[in-house]
Formats: sequence, structure tokens, C-alpha cells
Amino acid sequence: MAARICFAAQVIWVLIRGYRLIRNTQQRLDNTYADNRSFILQPTHTLLILIGITAVVSTLLNILGRDTFEGSLLVFIPAILMSVLLFSLGYVAAHTILPKETVALEEPQEDKATTEETDALMYKIGTTLREQQLFTNPHLTIQDLATAVGSNRTYVSNCINRCTGFSFSQFVARYRVEHAQQLLRDPKYTSDHDAIADAIALSGFSSDQTFYRVFKDLTGLTPLQYRQQNRQN
Repeated sequence: MAARICFAAQVIWVLIRGYRLIRNTQQRLDNTYADNRSFILQPTHTLLILIGITAVVSTLLNILGRDTFEGSLLVFIPAILMSVLLFSLGYVAAHTILPKETVALEEPQEDKATTEETDALMYKIGTTLREQQLFTNPHLTIQDLATAVGSNRTYVSNCINRCTGFSFSQFVARYRVEHAQQLLRDPKYTSDHDAIADAIALSGFSSDQTFYRVFKDLTGLTPLQYRQQNRQN
């Protein structure tokens, strides 16, 4: 009994610790890159879920005991079930590669900037993003923005988080959608297809799917619906 309790406690600790690590890494990715990179951690998330399922199934089979399945075809059920789970664990683990994006991330540092300094930096960030249209770069990083405003990446990241409540990627996404809206309203486009295609290509979105998802999330409309309702004649 003591061994079972110890095993359960270890599994629970691994799941909780793993979830927190994935969540913290995702937050750091969102505060480092302007494009959404949640897909990078999906294999790790799947692996964590499989570990939990395998542990639960193993515990239940252990509680039921070997005698429950002996003497009938039911004996194949636990063998097949555990084989499938263990194969799935091995397959996902073998295809889970720690991406360079997570290796290069830095731990957050303490920011001692005053309120006045933060407000001034926030104003410069907004002005620089608009004037230089940095958001149109699909590979924009927090370091690129920090260099452009002549500041430290930690200060820039903390400034955006503190002043807007958004991560870096969420913050830049709003500039991209705003720019896309301007293009969708532009009367020079006589074709809806051309207007949407340019809105995707010229606003900095890394993929069509990301553009449609983010645009709908922020405006409540699809790009076509927005264009039809706001097109300038």
C-alpha cells in the first residue's frame, strides 16, 4: 500500500510540475516572439497527458490484480492496453525535440524602472511600431523591438505586460489586425480576394490560418465580413 501511495504521489508531482513548466515556457515564448508558437510545445503537452493516462491505467490494473483476468480471453486486455500506451509514449517521446526557441529563452529579470520611465518607454514602443511598421515582419522578436527603441528586452517585455496586460505576441497582433483592417477598407481593391490576400501578406501574419483566427478573435468578424461592412467607396 505504501508503494502505491508513493507512486501516485510521484505521478501527481510530475503532472503538476510538467504542466507548470509548459505554461511558463509558453508565456516566455509569447513574450519573446510576435508570432504564435504554441505548436512547439504540443508534443510535450501530449506526452504529459499520455504519462498521466498510463499511470492511471497501470494503477487500476494493479488494484484489480492478475487473478481478475486469468482463465479467459480478458487476459489479453491489460496486455494490449499497456502495450498501446507504452508504444504511444515511446513514439511521442521519440518525436519530441526540444526546439532551439526554448533553449534560447532567458529567465525573466527584475525590472526596477519607475512609472515615468515605463510610460515613456511605452510611448516610444507604440510610436516605433507604427512609424517603422515593425509588426509587418512575421519573424519579429522582442529583441528586434528592444533594439529599435534603444532599450533592454527585459524592460520592453515588462513594459508591455505592465501597461497593456498583454503578452508581446498579443500586443503585436493588435497592430497587425489594425493594419489589415486599413487594407481591407482600401477602395483601391476591387476584388475581395485581392484585398484579403494583401491583408495577410502585408500585415506580418505567419500563415493564413493564424490571420483568420486572430482577426476573428479581435474583431468578431471574418476578414470578408469586415470588408463588406466597412469597404470605402
